[in-house]
Formats: sequence, structure tokens, C-alpha cells
Amino acid sequence: VQTCALPILYLPYRPEVGQTWTRQDQQWKVVSLNASLKTPKCNYTGLLKIMIDDQKYAYFLKGVGLVADQDAESGDLNYWLESVKIHL
Repeated sequence: VQTCALPILYLPYRPEVGQTWTRQDQQWKVVSLNASLKTPKCNYTGLLKIMIDDQKYAYFLKGVGLVADQDAESGDLNYWLESVKIHL
């Protein structure tokens, strides 16, 4: 049986724009609490946008997690989640 350790991501409980913290020798900074992002399959709004080490942005959707990350210099996007359907 093979087991895998899942990565743990620590984010502020109530993030504020400009808030910073260090995690694993990386400097994290909240850039936006209401960012938008367009992927090939979905347009997201209300995203938490974080700058990591002045090198990339990470976009998080509340209740879901990481949607995408973006190279700060080139603008290249890596999509981690392209669409979400939530059934209540």
C-alpha cells in the first residue's frame, strides 16, 4: 500500500489586502480579495489573489482551493481547476 502526503497550505482566516506572511522561506502577500480570472472553460470572480515571492500569483476560490497560478513576469497561467459544479 502506497500512501501520499497531501500538501498543507496555510492561509489567513480573514485575509486583508496587503497582509504578508512567510511560509517555507517564501514571502506571501494578499493582493486582492475579489480577483477575476478567465480560463478556457470558466470565468471566476471573487478569488483570493496572492503574490508569492514577487514571482507568481496564486488564485484561490473559497471552499474549493487553488484555481490557477500565474508567472508574474510572463503572465503565463497554469490552470489547476477549470470548472466547478456544486450541488446542494
